[in-house]
Amino acid sequence: MKGLILNDLYLIIKNFKAYVFIFAVFAAITLTGNGNIFMVFYMIFFVAVIPTTLFGLDENSRWNVYCCALPCTRKHIVMSKYIIGLASELTAVTASGICYAVGMIRSGGFDPGLFSAVMSAGFLVEVFYISASLPFLFRFGAIKGRVFMMVMVCVVCIVFSGVGIMAANGAEAGIMSEVYTKIQSIWVAPAALAAGLAIYTLSFCISCAIYSKREIS
Repeated sequence: MKGLILNDLYLIIKNFKAYVFIFAVFAAITLTGNGNIFMVFYMIFFVAVIPTTLFGLDENSRWNVYCCALPCTRKHIVMSKYIIGLASELTAVTASGICYAVGMIRSGGFDPGLFSAVMSAGFLVEVFYISASLPFLFRFGAIKGRVFMMVMVCVVCIVFSGVGIMAANGAEAGIMSEVYTKIQSIWVAPAALAAGLAIYTLSFCISCAIYSKREIS
């Protein structure tokens, strides 16, 4: 299990240097801006592709075939990807949260309620993306899985566009102030964390069931 995680970490160090640079650029933009929410979500979503990219690298190098000869189960293989995914999620949310908080302070004030709502939403979006993508990757492989990733990106964009339209209509109707007050509750962050972990656990169980029956050649 430790070896599987170390393999993923070595791949990240070797192949994701450009990711670190791009992430640093957007972090700098967020730090020097006025708490731009788009930048926060972009940073989080940008890191969410790491587990799926690692899966593709493993498949291209036939690492998944080699793993079958190692003293580890398929459940360990699946678990290693989910551990890396969770670590990347928490790293992205923490880093983007710090940048977003600094940006809010620089713009004139830190709003704890808004900060909690934005970061909770970002965490849930990343969890949903990884949780939905990995089972398909374990079932169909990296090539077909990338097609599903593109579909997921479109779905996320459509959802956020719909939310934006509803928010605009709600603002005109005068009901957004009430919604805004509710989503800034102190229970938003714990609820988002609990929901995210539940979704992630369910996805892990599905991936284990799928990968245990998949033929590897």
